[in-house]
Amino acid sequence: MDAQVLSNGHVYDVINERSTIWQLMVFGGVIDDCADEPLPVAAPFRVTVNEPLLRASSHVGHFALAGDPDVALSDHTIPYTLDVGIVSSGFHDLDLTVNVPVSPVFPVEMIDTALRRLPVGLSGRVIELATGIPVSGTRIELVGPTLTNPQTAILLSSPLARSLGATASVRGRSLTPVASAAPIKAVKQETPVGANEMLLDNREDLAANQLLRFGPEHRAHFAQIQSVSPSPANLSLPGMVTLTAPLARGVRVDDPAAPFTLGAPAGVSASPVGQAYAGEAVLVLDALPVGDVLDITDAAQPPAFHGRGVVSDASGRYLIQGLSRLRRPVLRATAAGFNALTRTVPIRWSEPLSTLDWRMAP
Repeated sequence: MDAQVLSNGHVYDVINERSTIWQLMVFGGVIDDCADEPLPVAAPFRVTVNEPLLRASSHVGHFALAGDPDVALSDHTIPYTLDVGIVSSGFHDLDLTVNVPVSPVFPVEMIDTALRRLPVGLSGRVIELATGIPVSGTRIELVGPTLTNPQTAILLSSPLARSLGATASVRGRSLTPVASAAPIKAVKQETPVGANEMLLDNREDLAANQLLRFGPEHRAHFAQIQSVSPSPANLSLPGMVTLTAPLARGVRVDDPAAPFTLGAPAGVSASPVGQAYAGEAVLVLDALPVGDVLDITDAAQPPAFHGRGVVSDASGRYLIQGLSRLRRPVLRATAAGFNALTRTVPIRWSEPLSTLDWRMAP
């Protein structure tokens, strides 16, 4: 202290030409959490902290919090809880809590912080190698890469409509077509994403808990019936069906709606490894489920049902939405009468939609 100043009833200590000393107090790694190749996240990315006496900064694959040790986190008899935010282009924003213990030894090193890439898409055509004729009905599925045991990755037929919680589970179920005079129903009015009821041309043999598979195979998706309207009484006439959850994808007029009875849960129950975000179609699980359809159960939410892989349409075109979690996914294309093709696909994260064509040989 160089002097004291009395002003308005307060005494102020004055220090002349004091040099501020910045000390590294907290640091940690920031990695891309791709399961097959977690790498440091390139700078710059933006780091914020709720403590005004600390300065946040980013470096290649690291973040740091620094401050003047005489004023920032200076009481070492109490713990501190810091709210840190990390924002990087092409990744989900992440908020994390940093705990500085009593009697800390600076700098406090954090475990690596994992950032999740925003999902991207892949599209293209499947054609016959010799003739260039489109190959419809080609199924494209995820078959690799090999992850740390027991982890395995699967590709859903459509992206998750909502993020999954920590207690979510995935179980395979069998499907049995519903026997009916009209085995395939038709949607009679366009039904948007988020709707939970729709008009079908026929309600014969429909019942609660059955699954409806909407659309042709190349854009098929599932919803579960909650109730079937009893009006009009003639079930062969159009009537409303209510769903257990809002539609994750829209349904077009005259789209087929094929009803199925759900079998009992089969095989092992798998849990997601790491956070699974809405919009992702790649799930990393701790076991491999089996069955015709995947039943995703998550706390108080209604179950969600997904197929596996995607299918090419009549013109040979396919679309995979929600690629994430893997830097080099391994995809396999199979079609009746053709040899299977397997390709490793380096993902272009900078492109929202990349192109990959397949040329099939008998």
